[in-house]
Amino acid sequence: MLKNLILTLCLTFCCAAAVADTPVQIKERMKARLVKVNEYKDKGIVGENNKGYLEIRTENAAAAQTTNDENADRKSVYEEIAKKTSATATLVGTQRAEQIAKISAKGHWLQDQAGKWYQKK
Repeated sequence: MLKNLILTLCLTFCCAAAVADTPVQIKERMKARLVKVNEYKDKGIVGENNKGYLEIRTENAAAAQTTNDENADRKSVYEEIAKKTSATATLVGTQRAEQIAKISAKGHWLQDQAGKWYQKK
């Protein structure tokens, strides 16, 4: 009896964990960490690479965790957009990188198409 209960709980937990986050959940997480992301960009700790993802530029454990979380959510968003547009997630990310570069604040680090880092003027 106890063995069956444990098995049922394990299966329930695994199934719940396997359910993908909704776009609303992803959006809320990204919105919640936006201030921190911008703070790290302002300090030059992270930059925006040419693939549409954040990249650590200076050793910082907290920034690394925030970057990993943000990039995981961005990847999910890019994959969802790719499905809807018959594009690849890579193309979506690259196009997003171009948009981010245009709207980035002065002083933020960006990566050009060739992979060279520069600070926006």
